[in-house]
Amino acid sequence: MRSEHDWCRIGGLEKSIFRSPELENWQSVKNARVAKLADALDLGSCALNGVGVQVPPLAVFCFVGGFYSVDPDDNDDSSHAGTSERFNRTMLSALKNQVVFFRQFRKRFETTGAIAPSSRFLARSMTSYLAARDPATPVRVLEIGPGTGPVTNSIVQLLRANDVFDLVELNEEFVRILGQRFESEPEWTAVKTQSNIHQLPIQKFQTSEPYDFVISGLPLNNFPAELVTSIAETYFRLLKPGGVLSYFEYMYVRPIRKVVTRGAERIRITAIDDTMQKHCNQCRIRRDNIWLNTPPAWVQHLRGPE
Repeated sequence: MRSEHDWCRIGGLEKSIFRSPELENWQSVKNARVAKLADALDLGSCALNGVGVQVPPLAVFCFVGGFYSVDPDDNDDSSHAGTSERFNRTMLSALKNQVVFFRQFRKRFETTGAIAPSSRFLARSMTSYLAARDPATPVRVLEIGPGTGPVTNSIVQLLRANDVFDLVELNEEFVRILGQRFESEPEWTAVKTQSNIHQLPIQKFQTSEPYDFVISGLPLNNFPAELVTSIAETYFRLLKPGGVLSYFEYMYVRPIRKVVTRGAERIRITAIDDTMQKHCNQCRIRRDNIWLNTPPAWVQHLRGPE
């Protein structure tokens, strides 16, 4: 049985997150860094616990470790000071986005689909094929359902000068946050002129050219089966032949719900599973297991038919 502190060793994060000598265990990390920044936001326990919802230690770990990781030089005091400042600034921004995301989850569960933004581990998997592209060849990238931008943050760091980046987001609050990030964050601002945010359902989105990479964060398991069929068809309509579609789904949700549900809900979830499984059987090139996410997820990578 792992202790709470043992979780910090996963993925080599103990070295990067737990460097300050005063933070000797997991509980002090949660109190000294996360709760302190929540207080700075004047959100109290709401920032971590929502409304009567207790966040388990592993979920807090995924949140803290997922957003930021640093490795300062042990012998450089100025590095420690700079790291602390950057950590607090990054975590403050992350907490704000976390709170907005949770509020939207409560208001619009059907289209938000998760209580927390994607971890950086999931974002890394979602952008792995984009990261492997030929940097000398311009590409077109489409992100669907970016939310507050955790995957977008990985995408903007991978864009080159002549690339095209479109984001399709239906939620107006998320659109506002994305716009702010393109105005205020240096790595986002650097690609602002080649990026466009579109607020509309993805089925209504039209483009003059298909995309080399389509990256989707839509919560398909929350939608009516007919809508999922339409969205899946839209994915491939917008994807260039030979392009890569990457999307994620939470582990074992559909298999479990197919067993425990009855009536119309079982029919709905079975139809969604049939639709997505058909596309995976025909086009899947890889599936990644992402355990350090809340909840853990599968990332599906599919190749567009030639």
